[in-house]
Amino acid sequence: MLNQVAWTYILLGDHTKALDCCREGLALYDELGDLYGMASTQDTIGYAFHHLALYKDAIEHFQRSARLFAVIGDRYLEADVLRHLGEAHRATGDRDAAREALRSALALLAELGHPDAAEVDSVLRELDADEPEVPPGR
Repeated sequence: MLNQVAWTYILLGDHTKALDCCREGLALYDELGDLYGMASTQDTIGYAFHHLALYKDAIEHFQRSARLFAVIGDRYLEADVLRHLGEAHRATGDRDAAREALRSALALLAELGHPDAAEVDSVLRELDADEPEVPPGR
C-alpha cells in the first residue's frame, strides 16, 4: 500500500514524499521477505530519483528492481524496469548503457510476443539515429 501511496505522490509531483513512503514500505517488504513488493518499490524509488534528476541513484534502484524481477521470473516487469533504466542512462548521456538496457528489454518483450516490443525498438532506432557522427580518423 505504501508503494501505491508513493506512486500517488509521484503523480502529484512530490517526489520527496514518494521517497519517504517507499523507504518505509521497503523496510516492511524486506521484513516480510516480499520480493515482488521490494522489486516494485525499488522501481518507484528509481522513478522518483529520475524525476529529481538524481540519475545515479535512479540507475542503482532500477538495477536492483530489474534483478529482483528476474529472480521472481516476471519477465514483463523486468523489461519495463529495463526501459526505465535505459531512460535514466540516456538522461546521463551514457548512450551505450541506454542501448544495452533497452536491447535487453526488447529481447524480453520480443520473447513474450508483447506489443510493447515495437515501441522499444522505435526508441532504440531513435537513439541510434541521434548518434553524433565521428569524423574520419578519430
